Amino acid sequence: MKSKWIYIGLNLILINTANLHAEVYQWKDSSGRSHFSDQPVDDQGQSLTPNTSNTSPNKNHSPDHKMAQDDPAAAKITGGTQPSGESMPDAATVQPSEQKSTVTSTLQDSLQQKFKPDSAISRATLSVVAIETHMGSGSGFFISDQGHIITNKHVIRPMASKSSEENAQKLKDEADTLARAEAEIAQEKQELATYKTKLDDFARSLAGMTKGGARDLSQSDYDSYQKNYAKRLQKFQKYQQDYNTHKKNYDKIQSDLNMSNSLANVATQFKVFLKDNTKLSAKLLAISKKQDLALLQINGVKTIALNFYHQPLNQGMRVYAVGSPLGMRDAMTSGIITRLDANFVTTDAQILPGNSGGPLVTEEGLVIGVNTLKFAENVNGAGFGLAIPVSEIQKEFKSYLSSLAVSN
Repeated sequence: MKSKWIYIGLNLILINTANLHAEVYQWKDSSGRSHFSDQPVDDQGQSLTPNTSNTSPNKNHSPDHKMAQDDPAAAKITGGTQPSGESMPDAATVQPSEQKSTVTSTLQDSLQQKFKPDSAISRATLSVVAIETHMGSGSGFFISDQGHIITNKHVIRPMASKSSEENAQKLKDEADTLARAEAEIAQEKQELATYKTKLDDFARSLAGMTKGGARDLSQSDYDSYQKNYAKRLQKFQKYQQDYNTHKKNYDKIQSDLNMSNSLANVATQFKVFLKDNTKLSAKLLAISKKQDLALLQINGVKTIALNFYHQPLNQGMRVYAVGSPLGMRDAMTSGIITRLDANFVTTDAQILPGNSGGPLVTEEGLVIGVNTLKFAENVNGAGFGLAIPVSEIQKEFKSYLSSLAVSN
């Protein structure tokens, strides 16, 4: 029987399925200066005003996949309790008036005062957010002063990647290993049962023998067989214990992965982190059917919108990619426009995992595209970044944004 187990290591994130609801609180310090946070501040002579427009009337906040059921407005937008890329309606099916929110607090002054940007590029970073989902993370940026965020569709609806396919293959290999081990356990269990039956027969035979040389020789053989049986049984029990441990771990990883995939496909609320790491909750408004784009919104806040660049683009223009590459929030890479076509703006600025959904901006801080992927011969090699032109944002989400204070 085999005694060596095959171990696999999967970098899987165990997902917390708790509700992602967040509230914005506005308060003043002893000097009368306004501050904002997503947590209440102990009242020690300070004025604390909760942002009631962003607080659910239901104190028992529901999980993401039930959001539309508990929120009639959300149900009207998403068309059900389990929206997806296929079931989300076109932007034209929702009237702009249905998306308007009562602005009760502002993030503009807070971020401006905290970071005091001294250039167009540093000001642009105030509008970029990190987005966390059930399957990973990405970036986005504000395109209106009412909390509208543009990101990639694949950020909120993750597609199968090379790493996820490798993990799936590892899980399949582990399942095959467990199946072989289970068959070996069943076979060894049967052989041990047969061995024990023969030992019992041998013991009964010894009991009927008279004392003498023949009995002593048989007793010696029996003792040897009994010792071998005990060793084999002990080894079998250890092997079975290891199998049960690995099977339990495998079942948990598989269950967590299935749950994460399921939640990722129906989630309508997402964690959003501002430049100062303030955590808020954004609601999914629409998913583009043609482009790798999605539209989110943080309700009840006044936000800093990035303006679009509408002049002709030229090769060699200096550009900056802002986002959360490799999980490092509020980071920037730079380069030039290397190629232009109808579908993408190509740049040699690094577009790394986590940059997806962030803006590609000019030196004046104007958005020319939405970073979407890296084009390279291999994942670790040098390559080019691709960004979706801003004109596609206006085409895809016109009905949502036409009556709002959207960047132009």
